Amino acid sequence: MAVTRDKIIAWCKREFKCDSVRFSRPGRKTFLVLGWRKGTEEDIGQWYRNGEPYDFDYLEEHCIASGNTLAEVWRSARECNALSGMDNEDAWRLLLGCRYEGVRANAVPTLG
Repeated sequence: MAVTRDKIIAWCKREFKCDSVRFSRPGRKTFLVLGWRKGTEEDIGQWYRNGEPYDFDYLEEHCIASGNTLAEVWRSARECNALSGMDNEDAWRLLLGCRYEGVRANAVPTLG
């Protein structure tokens, strides 16, 4: 089945629980940008306008994937989703491609 923008958008909204999904293509590379609705009342600190406390809504966006084709963007987004569910040790195992025994004196990672 071919990867389409609609398929990527539906998957991202389901997996990342985001409110918006958009594609940005400033050059030849396509970037996948996810957004979550937020409000300043949830943020630390207080905004003021004319000396009065002021709250407003905004969209917090993060670029999570990129690629030259939609298939590459799709692969990159799936990798991001897999990494986001890992703890540090699992991520190091994946990135190093080896068995990670944790940090200890004279520890040497072994392949396998």
